[in-house]
This record gives sequence, C-alpha cells and structure tokens, in this order.
Amino acid sequence: MSVMMMVNCPVLFGPGCINEVGGKFKDFGSKKVLIVVDKIGAQLGFTEKMKQILKDSGIESVAFEEAEPDPPARSVDMGGKLAKEAKIDGIVGIGGGSVLDTAKGINVLVNNSGSINEYFLTAKGPVPYKPGVPLLLLPTTAGTGSEVSGSGMITSAAGEKRPVPMRATLGVVDPELAVSLPPAVTAGCGLDAFAHAAESMTNTMDNIYANMLATDAIGRITKFLPIAVKDGKNIEARTHMSFSASMAVIGLGLTRANLGHACAHTIGAAFHLPHGDLCGMCLPETTRRNAQFVPEKIRRLGELMGLKISPGASPKEVGDAVASGLYDFLRTLGVKSLKDRGLKREDLVDRHDLTEIMMRDVCWATAPANKMPAETFEDIWVKFYDDYQ
Repeated sequence: MSVMMMVNCPVLFGPGCINEVGGKFKDFGSKKVLIVVDKIGAQLGFTEKMKQILKDSGIESVAFEEAEPDPPARSVDMGGKLAKEAKIDGIVGIGGGSVLDTAKGINVLVNNSGSINEYFLTAKGPVPYKPGVPLLLLPTTAGTGSEVSGSGMITSAAGEKRPVPMRATLGVVDPELAVSLPPAVTAGCGLDAFAHAAESMTNTMDNIYANMLATDAIGRITKFLPIAVKDGKNIEARTHMSFSASMAVIGLGLTRANLGHACAHTIGAAFHLPHGDLCGMCLPETTRRNAQFVPEKIRRLGELMGLKISPGASPKEVGDAVASGLYDFLRTLGVKSLKDRGLKREDLVDRHDLTEIMMRDVCWATAPANKMPAETFEDIWVKFYDDYQ
C-alpha cells in the first residue's frame, strides 16, 4: 500500500512557545484576532494572557468564551457570527479538543454563509467553502491532537458527532499549558491520545509510517501518563504527553480510528460524557472483538504495553489478555466507571438506536470487527457498563 506522508500543518513545539503567537500572527499579516476559549479557560486566565501577547505585537483582539464540550453546532454558529461582526482576520483557539474544534468550525464560517451544519463531511466528500483566516491552535491538554488533525468534530443539530474538514495554519504545542490540569482530566485526555494510537495501528488501513508514530506514542503514554496524573507539574511527563498526543493524531490522519471511537462518539453524543474517558472505557471490549480478525495487531498493542502473551495464544486469548491489561491501565489512572458517573444500566439497554448510530460513524468503516453482523453489537453497550466497575 502506498502512503502519502504528510502533516496537516507545521507545529511549533516546546515549553514557553505560547509567547511566540503574536509574532506568528504578525508574520501572517493579521491585525485583529478572535480568541476562542471556554469558560474554564477564561477563568484560568487564558483570554487575558493571549490578549497581552497579541497586544505586545500590535494586534487587536476580541474574545469568544462560549466554547462548549462536544461542541454543538449552535455554539459554533454563535462564534461565526461574532467573527463576521468583528471583522477579524485571524483566529487563535486555546483549550482542549472541544475548544480547538470550535475554533476550526468558526474558521469555516468566517468567510461563508449559513450554519456549520451545512459543511459536514458527506459520503460524496467535503462541501466546498471559501478559505478561512490564519488559524493557530494551542492545546492545553494532551489528548485530542486537534491542533494537527484535518477536521473538527462538531455535534450536529441532530445530536450526532460529525467531522468538518478544517486544519490549522499552525499548531502551537506548549507543554506548560497543561500543568494546571487536574488528575482526572489529565487521565481522560491521555486516554484519548492512547486510543488514537491503538486504533490507528489495529485498523484496516494501518501502514508502516502510521505504525511508527503509533508505537512510539503507545510506549510514551504507557510510561508517562501515570506520572502526569500523579504529578501534574512534572514537566518531563507533560512534554512527553504533549508530543505523543500530536504524533498519535498525525498517524491517525494516515489511517483512521476504528470501533472504539465509533462507540465513544455514539455514547458521548447520547449522554454527554467526557470523550477521552469514553475512548478508554470502550477500548478493552472493542479490542477484544477486533482480535478475532487481526490478532497479531492486537498482540503487538499488548506487547507495547508491556504485557506477556503466550506465542501460541488463540485470537480469543490474545483479545482477553489485552482487554484485561487495558482495564488494569484504566484502574491505575483512576478512571471512573459509567455507573460512577451516574449512568444507569437501563439507560443503555433502552437506547435501541445506539448500534445504528455507531454504524454511521466514519470510524466504523475501518474497524476490523465491522465484518460481524449488526445484531452481534446489540450487547456491546451494556458490556461497557458491566465489565468496568
């Protein structure tokens, strides 16, 4: 299989590189920049810090502080309206994946009419639109890798997560921005990055280049995520996690996620739970199912995690061993179960539409287990609930 090796955008990486943002916008010719954050980011002072950085470079700014988790289309539309009214010529997003995806969506709308609902990727390909403005994305978490991905995930008016093609002009990855993250958020974001790498190397489109990035990321995350969760101010661990998150998504752009993300997207849109945590909780059971079709890929994943798997193990035994190791990893990180998050078992049992929604997700197409009949997935939702308590 031939692979076009590319990165969606250049990346500026290193502690303190946030201070170079003003100069970069000046290089792009921007004079008035929209700062996109969420309410937490505003409270942490990201808006004021960025305003000062831009001001020091002679650049005006206006802030949109209404970014939301699992960014709903209405929120993106609000940001697009503000961007047009303010006549901005640059956008900077600072925050987790939802904030960065909101900034991407706003950049689609800044020079185009209508709602973001009109620009989702379709089965026929992208919907054409006029280019946006220079877009700089600064992750404050190490997980989604949205700063280097080629699209933003937006929750449509119909309540489903849908991709909008849009990439940053420049990713600015400053590990120091993550030191204030609480342990639970650090764990969830790190699991998102882990799932990107694990699903990239075990799907139907895996390739040598993507596998190189994925295997490196899995090794780093397995080692450094527990350290970052335990000691958030450990800049070495934060640096390795920030690097791994970006590299995992670059690899993912050459392949795609698979069953774990399809399930996490579905539950996340239905119950509004943290995406990274869901990716982590969905991964053991979906890995177990994928092992029936790609046991050697799943074995390799387990070995990268440090698991010992018998050379003569059957596909089922490989899947069970790696699933068990993944559950142990979740417990080491202190990830709360669906039950502990207030979800009831019947909430999942009563949602008869979940499997149908999952099978419409873009990640379903590259899942090895998609060869299984649809009815065999009807029990997967309660297994996520029952098997991790």
